[in-house]
Amino acid sequence: DVFQAKEWDVKSVFEIRKHRVSEKYLDTQEVAEQAAEIMHDNDWQAAVVVAHHGHVKRCIKCLEKLGIKSINLGSLQIVPYNKDSSQWWTRSWFLWWLREIPTRAYYKLKGWA
Repeated sequence: DVFQAKEWDVKSVFEIRKHRVSEKYLDTQEVAEQAAEIMHDNDWQAAVVVAHHGHVKRCIKCLEKLGIKSINLGSLQIVPYNKDSSQWWTRSWFLWWLREIPTRAYYKLKGWA
């Protein structure tokens, strides 16, 4: 929404689409690290996090661990799970949480979130 972007004084929008290592899966930590690098390079203080409502908490925690203040404009409740997704964990609420619970534990263990 353009009004919200102006209200928050958004300078630029970046979309991170691939891992820095060829053929490697683009996970939340890699996105956070790339975002933090962009933020530090441009001396920006806060990032607006846009993520699916089940994912936003982990995104914010990863960015905070990297020293980036995050602004959550609200979760994207309108984005449904996709029963035809190539990522099995995004096909339903149940499958999401089946993967998300151990993933959060793993991220905490690694010190990423």
